[in-house]
Amino acid sequence: MQNHTFIAVLFSIFSIASCSNKQSSLDKGIQKHEIVSNEASHSYEIYLPAGYDSTKAYPVIFSFDSHGSGSTAISGFKQGADRYGFIIVGSNLIRNGIPEYEKRISELISDVKIRFMIDNKAVYTAGFSGGARMANYYGLQNQLTGIISCGAGFKQKDIEGTGVNIYVYNIAGTRDCNFGETAYLPSSPECSSEKYISVQFTGIHEWPSSLVLTEAIEFMYVRLVLDKLRDESSVSISSIIDEKKQEIDSLKKTNNKLALYKSLEKASKMFAGKSEGKDFADELTNMNNDNTFIESLSTLKQALQMETMLDQGYVSAMTEESLPWWQTELKALKDSTQSNKKGDMIDMMYRAKAYIGMVCFSFTNNAAKKKDIPQLEKMLSIYEMTEPQNPDLYYYKAYYSLLKNEKEKIVANMKKAYELGFEDSVRLQSDFPAEIVSLIKQK
Repeated sequence: MQNHTFIAVLFSIFSIASCSNKQSSLDKGIQKHEIVSNEASHSYEIYLPAGYDSTKAYPVIFSFDSHGSGSTAISGFKQGADRYGFIIVGSNLIRNGIPEYEKRISELISDVKIRFMIDNKAVYTAGFSGGARMANYYGLQNQLTGIISCGAGFKQKDIEGTGVNIYVYNIAGTRDCNFGETAYLPSSPECSSEKYISVQFTGIHEWPSSLVLTEAIEFMYVRLVLDKLRDESSVSISSIIDEKKQEIDSLKKTNNKLALYKSLEKASKMFAGKSEGKDFADELTNMNNDNTFIESLSTLKQALQMETMLDQGYVSAMTEESLPWWQTELKALKDSTQSNKKGDMIDMMYRAKAYIGMVCFSFTNNAAKKKDIPQLEKMLSIYEMTEPQNPDLYYYKAYYSLLKNEKEKIVANMKKAYELGFEDSVRLQSDFPAEIVSLIKQK
């Protein structure tokens, strides 16, 4: 490769080619801390919605945070739980890399069903990042009612291969490196499936806001009612339809045609089987003749194509390119994302940078497992240029210091990792000798 960056080359190629729901603050549920019976290591947080009645059965969402924080896993769902009457459960044990996660999820579900009244026709899994991957596979394998997947996902064609037909509600930030896992364009197979939907928010690889997660619960609630699996609670379907009409009318007054398309698609699937659902679907079809929408779609396609080319190049560049090359490439990305401009191409640049961070983690982890000191040293240098505030970076710097037998640097790097949010003690005890772990904890 020449000194030209991927960004500069690809931009020149594509330049030529292109010539709400509210909840009373006084009406809150209750969060409780529980421990799985006969399994002291597995604790969980459970949120019982406002007006909870222990004699009635409730829909339940089992949510998994990638770092195993039960409170984080349920936090954003509380508003929707209160409004639509769902129980939310967040495991404090299930996290990225945990062995036998299916067994752990099953034991959690069994424990909750014993202690609380659960509607067996309305059992869902949810999660973020690695937690979403576990929620996805468990939900499909066990044919639950639905899945709410945040920051990770799979395509409709992958579900069709399983023969399972459940509701899948994907959520991804437009600047999330995993955005492409669930993003799809009009006319894609995903558009025709009433049980598969992907929504976006402007954000990075992170848990969505409470508002976004409330809308996910709303979707599941409406489908429960329309599928005749549950009666309407305090929120009528007609009032939700009116809210969606107002939302769509507001979007029509803007120039954001892609947002309008996604809103119409979600409404058509949410209310499928009702006359309003058909009305929304007809409006969706009519958008294909909107010139502004067609232009917006073309820009999005170009951004996704460019992203694929960049991602493929970055994987090869991890081993093939020098540190000065990476310094130049990352500066080009940084300059692009700090331009204060908005749009599909800028969002794509954020995703590309985040993807490099993900690849750095993978290559660094692989070098650490092989105890390949030269390769680990190079990967850490690229990692630090890419994500200097990532706690995993300092964790691996500590491991590098362990291989170099530099005890003081081990402690200093782990201290920095903890300051930045590292909290995986299980991983620490697995990778480091007991005496080093003890030394780290003393500091």
